[in-house]
Amino acid sequence: SLTEDISEKYLEAIISQLKKSKMVTSHRGQNGGYTLSKPADAISIYSIINLFEGPLIENDPHDNSTIAQFWQEFSSHVYAFLESWTIEDLLKNREGMYFI
Repeated sequence: SLTEDISEKYLEAIISQLKKSKMVTSHRGQNGGYTLSKPADAISIYSIINLFEGPLIENDPHDNSTIAQFWQEFSSHVYAFLESWTIEDLLKNREGMYFI
């Protein structure tokens, strides 16, 4: 079992944001809790980071300098990488078994 040392207040803030974005659905009752609104393989890491942090790199589309072009290309690679990984990918180890 994997556990994280996260305060209850911080966890409530995270869950609240995930509920607002409709990434999780809450269920009431004795067996209540939260479930993902979409399959784990349909939620990219990029979508989660973007929800909490916004754009990682701000690009000015009117800046044609070499350094601006570098950051634009760099950010497109970063976004593509983060978009290619899903929650399911993070939950699997090399043998394809879930570790939580």
